[in-house]
Amino acid sequence: MLAAAGLWTTSAQAVTHPPRAAFSHYVCRQAQNPQHREISVTAVMRPLHGTRHMAIKFSLLREAAGENSYHHVHVGDLDKWISPKDPTLGQRPADVWKLDKVVSNLAGPDVYRLKATFRWTGAGHRVLGETAHQTPVCVAD
Repeated sequence: MLAAAGLWTTSAQAVTHPPRAAFSHYVCRQAQNPQHREISVTAVMRPLHGTRHMAIKFSLLREAAGENSYHHVHVGDLDKWISPKDPTLGQRPADVWKLDKVVSNLAGPDVYRLKATFRWTGAGHRVLGETAHQTPVCVAD
């Protein structure tokens, strides 16, 4: 009896839900030639209850040699909200949106991080949730 009760507890605890926002496939590519230096990540987003739209905004943070703080680098489509090509993605509970982001031609000797801000909106464009994740540091030498 006790063993069976223990198994039930373990099974119930084993039920987990994947994170609503996460990173996978982080890469920091170092090279002597700046054109070959890059930082990349795959952002993975799942809907919150009531989601009508999902969006991600990537920012590149740079800490120059000798400085003690990060500054935003504004190039390309950085710091702009991106939505899935399928506007209904996120309206079904099992939906998953994966978005690859690569930033190359990193100057050195600096330190970089990619930041992604994830946003869920519902009916009437009401924000249901927002969170942000940052990659580990990427040293461009």
